[in-house]
Amino acid sequence: MNIPAPFRKLLTVLMTTQFRYVLIGVVFIVALLGYVGLLRPQIATVRRVGILALQSETEELKNRQAYLKQVEEMVAAYRTVISQRPVNTEQILPLEPQVGRLYLTLQALAEDSGMTLESVAVTKGTSLATPTAGGTAARRPGTEAQAGVRSSTDTVQVLDVSLSVSGPSDYESFKTLLQNLERSQRLFDALSFSFQGGATAPGTQPGAGNVFSIEVKTYYLEQATK
Repeated sequence: MNIPAPFRKLLTVLMTTQFRYVLIGVVFIVALLGYVGLLRPQIATVRRVGILALQSETEELKNRQAYLKQVEEMVAAYRTVISQRPVNTEQILPLEPQVGRLYLTLQALAEDSGMTLESVAVTKGTSLATPTAGGTAARRPGTEAQAGVRSSTDTVQVLDVSLSVSGPSDYESFKTLLQNLERSQRLFDALSFSFQGGATAPGTQPGAGNVFSIEVKTYYLEQATK
């Protein structure tokens, strides 16, 4: 193959070692400029996006952990309420008359109202039967319920209480006593009251001759024998 002389001279120059080094240097410089001008900003952008995504995920994790802590606190509070519920329920509707505790409760209510408890009389009233579901007697498995005979159920027993308190004859003191009865944990239903004023003897506490008589009902639950 016949190659013109100018081309043969150019090929000879290209094949020299020095030119190869120059060519490698040019390629390196072009690659470096491409990295600085194109790839480096892209890499920085990707890095910033990654950091922002990591911060967002970290913040989301913190929010979820805080929410989980709130849920755990709510569950703990709910369990506390549930564990205390039987005690509170028994204070509202005890499982026995608890006449001694009833007397102490009435005495505390009178003292909180600025009065003195003079006397308490407790008698058993008419019971309130707790109906079964649907209002009919439940049948025991394997037996036939007799006509007109109800099975035993829990029964709300009634205690009729007559109490007398002495103290100031103003309306506010008596109103406070009624409010304390209403706010008491044990259930009280005030039925009637009367007032008897009296002269205060010398050396006695003012209002000692004023007597309020109150008729109330309170209750307790008598559980059926299983």
